[in-house]
Amino acid sequence: MTRSEKGKSEADTGNPVAADPEAQTVLPWMRWVLIATILFTGAYLLAYWATPLGQSPQLDAKENLAIAEQIALGELPREAMYRAMLYPWLLSLFLTFGASIGSMPFIASLFGALCHVAATVFTARLAARLWKNPYAGLVAGLLYGVNPVAVYFASIPFDITLAIALFLGGLWYLTTVKGVLPAALIGGGFLALAVMARPHFLTLAVAGPLLFHAMRGEWKHLQPAAFAVWAPCVVALLLFGAINKSLSGEFRLLPWQGAYNLYAANESGADGRYHIQTIFLTEIEPHENPTRLESELRYARETGDQPPFSIDAMNSHWREATARSVREDFSGWLALKARKAYYLLNNWEQYNNLTYAYHERNIPLLLFNPIGWGVLLTGATAGTFLAFLRGERWTWGLLATAAIYAAGVCLFIVSARFRLPLAPLLCIFAGGIVYALPLIFKSGNTRRIVSFCAVIAFAGLITFSRFMTVADTSTFIQDESLIANAAAELGHDAKACEYASRVLERQPDRTDAIRILLISYFNLRLVDDPAWREFGDWGDHRERLKMVPADDETMQFVAGGYHWRFDERDEAIRLWREAAATGSVAAQAILVLAGEDDSRSPDAVHPEIREQLDRILRPDS
Repeated sequence: MTRSEKGKSEADTGNPVAADPEAQTVLPWMRWVLIATILFTGAYLLAYWATPLGQSPQLDAKENLAIAEQIALGELPREAMYRAMLYPWLLSLFLTFGASIGSMPFIASLFGALCHVAATVFTARLAARLWKNPYAGLVAGLLYGVNPVAVYFASIPFDITLAIALFLGGLWYLTTVKGVLPAALIGGGFLALAVMARPHFLTLAVAGPLLFHAMRGEWKHLQPAAFAVWAPCVVALLLFGAINKSLSGEFRLLPWQGAYNLYAANESGADGRYHIQTIFLTEIEPHENPTRLESELRYARETGDQPPFSIDAMNSHWREATARSVREDFSGWLALKARKAYYLLNNWEQYNNLTYAYHERNIPLLLFNPIGWGVLLTGATAGTFLAFLRGERWTWGLLATAAIYAAGVCLFIVSARFRLPLAPLLCIFAGGIVYALPLIFKSGNTRRIVSFCAVIAFAGLITFSRFMTVADTSTFIQDESLIANAAAELGHDAKACEYASRVLERQPDRTDAIRILLISYFNLRLVDDPAWREFGDWGDHRERLKMVPADDETMQFVAGGYHWRFDERDEAIRLWREAAATGSVAAQAILVLAGEDDSRSPDAVHPEIREQLDRILRPDS
């Protein structure tokens, strides 16, 4: 047999490792994928950085940055780690090498963009390798590289894009490296790192030997060396346990947040789409996790235990509560799983900290990009059908990978961020339709054509339908609240008032939004910014002031200003004295200017500060 004949024979076997080497070289099509991905991602970053959330991340994103700072400063709490730490540790390296705290939101976005580019490369090359055609790689790479949801999440300081890049790297090396042991060790190493970034990938690491054979189409001869996939994961888990031991004295292989998250996602009345906070928390520190605080408060109420809590006792409580909830209403739990499966497959991107559908309206690059989940799912359905017709052995492997991960997601919640790792797999399946699709209609096989159209129609119905309130916009209030808070942190008081007012239009008694509105409006009056006129006069906020406790120096100073304007001067002086006693310089200064503190002359107050405070004290201002 000649070399060319041998190559043709190998390619026909369906083994991707033996595929045409031309499909693996960096041909011009890959350059176009990279150019499109970099240009689109870069343009989006510029637009995103101009937004309040781009400059002042909130919730999980803020927590990641706070943990990175703690790691860089050596101030990590001496306790067992609640969440995965690979991502904040990598961010901490930028701080260690001289980056400023203020620059970290931008650095984290750039790091996420680089991870997205890496994930795109792995997606494109996997598609070219598996389909044995570079055009499949071009399509898959473009579908993922300029995918609006993938780019959107890459820009936020979340760990998901890093985890996706590592996960796809694991699939690439499991599929392509010659030699069972090297492939298993390298691919397993990437999967282990993915687990350290996002524990959701643990199920895939456990199924690593299965995926090794499935992706290569090698079922007849199972290789014992394939179980070496587990070795890097075991090492990574032991390392995580050792770090936990050094921090807290407890040897824990994984973060301990999973038990409560599992319960919250499966308890009676659980939503299934996203986690609904059962306890409203108004003031938390940047490094604190609201779900953790909620779990501790609920645990204390249900058991009577008081802090410090035993992590083992808490986790045992939530595991038992989950099992009890499922036993007591098993049919309801099955219905919840069915709803989650529908939400998972639907085009609507479910809320998780942020609602994609809300933010896409603010940036045209997202709004006018037609590559959504529904398009990917429909294209992947067509690609899967064609792959089976062609007898591609790797099809079962990629389907198994998607199914195992999807099952893990459905066990918890099916938010947009959690299901995102499935998107590149859909792109790989969809990549083959550009050249394989004509084969269906050229075949002249009526039954095959009808079956194909029926499958596509069913996929389209599932993903583009709007059953069971799947396209819920009630979460938009959370997005407006976060934007208001970010704007307030940045000192953009007019925008903070605008978005806090939007929140209050939806929910008038929302105390966190009232607090932001009161403080930001007060700041606008301090500097005599004409924008204050859009939000009423002092008296328009009298009732709202009664709804927010003056329990810190900032709110005491601000509330004192409102009471002064309401001609309730005794109350204003009382509040300013309380704020001054806790060290508020502004409160101390306004007491001097109001003639309530003779220890200093009004001339000792900085002229600019005096001018601003006079606007509060003067009845005609």
